[in-house]
Amino acid sequence: MEGTDRDKDQVIRSTEDDELLEHLRLNMRDYCRNDSQDPTVIQDVLPREKNYRTEIQRVPEIMLLNVDLTQHFTPREFSIGPIHAGSPNMLQNRLKLQLAAHFILKSGKTEEFLFDKLKIEIKDDVKTYFKKDVIMQYEEDLLIRMLFLDGCAMLGFIHGYVNRMLNVFDISDGQAALIQQDLFLLENQIPFTVLDVLMGLGREWEKENLKDDFLIFIFLVSNITFPRDSLEHLHAYFDYHLSSKRKSHKPVHILDLLREVFLFDSWFSHIDSMLTVVCEIFCLLCCCGPVLISYVMKRSSKSLCLPTYLSKTKQSFRTVQELKAAGIKFKPSDSLTAISFHSHFFNTAKLMLPTLVVDDSTERKLFNLVAYEMCLSDSHLNREPWVTSYVKLLDLLVDSEQDVKDLRVADILRHSLSSDIDAAKLINSIGSKCSAPRQDAYVGVKKKIEKHYRRKCATWVAQAYHAHFRSPWTVLALFAATTILALTAIQTWYSMNPKK
Repeated sequence: MEGTDRDKDQVIRSTEDDELLEHLRLNMRDYCRNDSQDPTVIQDVLPREKNYRTEIQRVPEIMLLNVDLTQHFTPREFSIGPIHAGSPNMLQNRLKLQLAAHFILKSGKTEEFLFDKLKIEIKDDVKTYFKKDVIMQYEEDLLIRMLFLDGCAMLGFIHGYVNRMLNVFDISDGQAALIQQDLFLLENQIPFTVLDVLMGLGREWEKENLKDDFLIFIFLVSNITFPRDSLEHLHAYFDYHLSSKRKSHKPVHILDLLREVFLFDSWFSHIDSMLTVVCEIFCLLCCCGPVLISYVMKRSSKSLCLPTYLSKTKQSFRTVQELKAAGIKFKPSDSLTAISFHSHFFNTAKLMLPTLVVDDSTERKLFNLVAYEMCLSDSHLNREPWVTSYVKLLDLLVDSEQDVKDLRVADILRHSLSSDIDAAKLINSIGSKCSAPRQDAYVGVKKKIEKHYRRKCATWVAQAYHAHFRSPWTVLALFAATTILALTAIQTWYSMNPKK
């Protein structure tokens, strides 16, 4: 009894509103009790009209055929939404209520005001956000109550996470890491409209702060890094999609928003400096000199026929090492949609890939994004399997510790694992457990790489370039020698042909 009173006092000190806490506790009790209700009692669960929206649903069965993957789709600390509501070993109800109360108090509005406004906004189509089997046992009012409580708790956690206040709720760093991972599980979602409405109901000066906290949270937990100016552009992107009247342009939930961020491309593309371009052109011209000619003549004495295995396969290139041998450089890009291949000259082929951060959360996020891409509706704005195609492409490129090292040096891969070989094993493990996408989003990029890879002359030029012009001093020395030879030739010509 003494422990209960101590907990209650601690909750009151945290929320500063015992009546508010009691309202939230009743809401929690109602929808948790409803989770065990007989599904046959509930009538008129979903509207009869056809739904074209991507819905919140369970993980596709094909992803669960591998028993090892099931652990990546189940929340460990924080359950939100109807699928895992009331699951044991989740975040304590008291702590969840504290987070919800923290957000409500920060909004400057009452719990009744926020709930009523949310109910008005989502009542007409709240059930269309879910697959029928997911909410079969929920009445409309109780479903909205659950979404309200989970939305408030989720936003309360995000605010505490970004502002480093989670210690107030006795949430450790390890627990916070698991909670933020749980928020991006396919089966652990609530409609993004709920979060959008709640963030827009606070005091005027708090609305922007809440939006900033939310976007910063997405950046902090994203495994794809971005240019420094991307937050400003993401603000504009965020406002555009939320203000759009087309529902297909709005995020379905926070996992969908994370995927959109992965696909987001900055307005300003990163280009090489003018000095680099000039140097590359000059090096190309230098490669046409005596050194390159002798090198090509030496190599041309060998057979120019492609090996048998190259002529029979559609894709002969494989790892980073093989692409480097073909003269292909690796440069960071802004997003998954900015993956591209450019081959302007013989020796300036570049494969642009986004910077991926590999850590303890990478595996869960990628698997859930791959599973989500299997659930996208035909009306979804970006329904191409970008993430799945990226996972398979990365699995193709990485095969050894050296591949990871080269991508890390090129700032395309960052990891916090114990070694490069561990990162390579993790990438290969993820790729091997994912099914091939229904349509490869990077088939065009692969064709360009294959075309470049099969060009023998380009490979020889690249090898000559790396052998003789890797250092700027060798380029300067060649330039000086060429200049001296040119001046000597001119002087010799004038000495042999003096003016009369």
